[in-house]
Amino acid sequence: MNYDVIVIGGGMAGYTSAIHCLEKGLKTALVNNGRSALHFSSGSVDLLSSTPSGTPVRFPYPAIANFSTEYPEHPYAKLGQEKISKAVDWFTEMMNRAGVLLKQKENNENHQRVTTLGTLKSTFLSQQFVEQIGFNYAQNRFDRVVLLAIEQYRDFQTKMVADNLVATPLFKNTPIVSLPISMLENSGSTSSINNFRSTDFAKILSSEAAFNHFANQIMAGASSRDLVIVPSIFGTTDGVVFLQKLKEYTGLRFHEVPTMPPSLMGIRIEEALESEFIRLGGVQLKGDKVTSGQFSSSEKGVILEKIWTKNLRDYTLTANAFILASGSFFSNGLRAEHNRIIEPVFGLDVCTTGARSDWHSEAFSHQTLIHSSLLALKQMIVFNLY
Repeated sequence: MNYDVIVIGGGMAGYTSAIHCLEKGLKTALVNNGRSALHFSSGSVDLLSSTPSGTPVRFPYPAIANFSTEYPEHPYAKLGQEKISKAVDWFTEMMNRAGVLLKQKENNENHQRVTTLGTLKSTFLSQQFVEQIGFNYAQNRFDRVVLLAIEQYRDFQTKMVADNLVATPLFKNTPIVSLPISMLENSGSTSSINNFRSTDFAKILSSEAAFNHFANQIMAGASSRDLVIVPSIFGTTDGVVFLQKLKEYTGLRFHEVPTMPPSLMGIRIEEALESEFIRLGGVQLKGDKVTSGQFSSSEKGVILEKIWTKNLRDYTLTANAFILASGSFFSNGLRAEHNRIIEPVFGLDVCTTGARSDWHSEAFSHQTLIHSSLLALKQMIVFNLY
């Protein structure tokens, strides 16, 4: 069981690097432990929203170009702005082929998206039906924000969204209205309304009668000058097709917002990546995980030669190269103990910043540990597309 490349991890970094290897003609296998963090993802892709020191960034590429002098140990500094730009272009084109249209501003500026809580989050690439909200009022082309308040849906609280939007300077003078929407009267469903999740509504709206009832209610309460914020409830693969149909039927502008997990917009990206990986001939060990590896010394340094997995037990997997994309704490790619952060599979060195006493704070939003873990993760993963 020998390969040119074995990728460890089935998240965005793992699938993306594996797909790139397959495109280069390399025999590639991917060890995937199961659901990735994409199930909890917004479906947008960040490039650089703030520097390691916390300075907000509106134009990522000029900021990255300065990393070689400002943050020389950062992975962006080691790769360089030109390689990162090419990698982003390749990723965008690959995702478009896979069925998920990702958009960015023409001037390579970050944009803001509305989160499921009604806050604004800076990002670089967003899906087709995510409104790219500018950083000042003049950049935005809508008179009102209309929130679809689906009566039977518990994972999108329009009152909270409206309160948080009004609290932002960008929306303080923008009328925000809540539009009650009912779907069950034409769905034929007898399920309890308290048990409905995103996937349930996707099934309901596959009915033509339910779709027309849903769309007509929106048309009755919104106009072409409104930005209609709708929770992502239309499915993964078929979700964009549904939104396109809804747009053509109503003539309105929609802004799809991810909901509480599971996030259909994140799953949409994962399914597209997995489908593209399989289409290109990749071998996937799904539901498996690496348990150990064998290293040797050479002129190039310490080399990983082979690995063992939980499901294959005594059978070894060998490759000319390995890519570690096992993620952070959420996916068990890193583990925190009382006095250290460890990489649990191979025991690799992990670089953290600050003393152990700095890893926590009474303030819930404290970011020291998060920044430390992300820095450690970036330094561990070999992810050079060019």
